[in-house]
Amino acid sequence: STMSQGFAYARAAGLVYDQRGDDQYLMNPGDPEMGGDPLYFSSQRRGRANSTLGQGFAFGRRADFTDGAFMSGGLAILLDRRGADRYEASIFAQGGGFWFGTGILADYEGHDTYDGIWYAMGAGAHYGMGYFFEGEGNDLYGAALPRVNVTLGGGHDLSSVFFVDERGNDTYLGSRITVDRKSTRLNSSHA
Repeated sequence: STMSQGFAYARAAGLVYDQRGDDQYLMNPGDPEMGGDPLYFSSQRRGRANSTLGQGFAFGRRADFTDGAFMSGGLAILLDRRGADRYEASIFAQGGGFWFGTGILADYEGHDTYDGIWYAMGAGAHYGMGYFFEGEGNDLYGAALPRVNVTLGGGHDLSSVFFVDERGNDTYLGSRITVDRKSTRLNSSHA
């Protein structure tokens, strides 16, 4: 799937709000080696990833190499109150923005897993803004899919990104332009 699960394009808003349950937010990663189908063009990884565009991601139209018709991205929000949730996407997903877009992913409680390849798990690019909030739980970040670039609170080219995980025994597996490139196990519990 693409452009779903809390997605916003120019002059638009998108919202997903879930109160409870163990949910799966799955978007086809596109990498055939990971069981995906490359259905939605991605200039970042041609034939090996999809531009998934979702899970609290806002996207604007950058047109400096085409017709010059720029359009600022909208506001995208995915809010999940509780449950052991699974988030999986490829490129442009999970609380981020591209070209003046603002995206938010907020999950308040549960032992959750997050996976994304590029511009995922709290990311911003080209004047975008991303906000990723995880309340509590023993969470796992970036364990299943190849992590290539700009993940886990990564900001690129004049972007602002906030990545907040309040508590739990969490595992962070990052990429280039991220919190940490190596496997890290952090305890973010409050004393």
